[in-house]
This record gives sequence, C-alpha cells and structure tokens, in this order.
Amino acid sequence: MKTLSSLVVGGLQNNIQGRVLARKINNQWSWTSRETLLSNVMYCRDVLTSENIVKGDRVAYKGDNSVEWIAWNLACNSLGAIW
Repeated sequence: MKTLSSLVVGGLQNNIQGRVLARKINNQWSWTSRETLLSNVMYCRDVLTSENIVKGDRVAYKGDNSVEWIAWNLACNSLGAIW
C-alpha cells in the first residue's frame, strides 16, 4: 500500500525540475527546489534506515516548522513509520 508521503516522494523523483516550497525571510520569498527537497528527504530516509526505523515505529521530531521538518516528516511516513 502506498502512503501519501511515498506518493509525494515519487512525484518529486518523476519531476525534479521547478520549485516546490517557499518561505518568507526578511520580506523576501526564499524558494526550495524540488531537487533540494528530494535530496533532503532521501538523506533523512538514509538516517532513519541506519537507525533501524521500520514500518510501525514511532519517531519524534523537535523543531520549528521548516523545510527540514517537511523532509523528516515525508521520510518517516514514506518508510511506514508513525510521525
């Protein structure tokens, strides 16, 4: 069964071009590319896998809303772990 997160990751892999997320810093929009987000998600998945996180495991993340938060969330959920 595919999760929403695994579908998002698959969508990033299938279309790597373009921007995907933006945040406002000092009244200017700062964009994150699809490629950067995918790279961050894959890094997070590698870290979780190296820590033997598998489907059904629970993962906690302490941090602010950010691109990193999204990457960890997508990585965790795409592995079937509970965020």
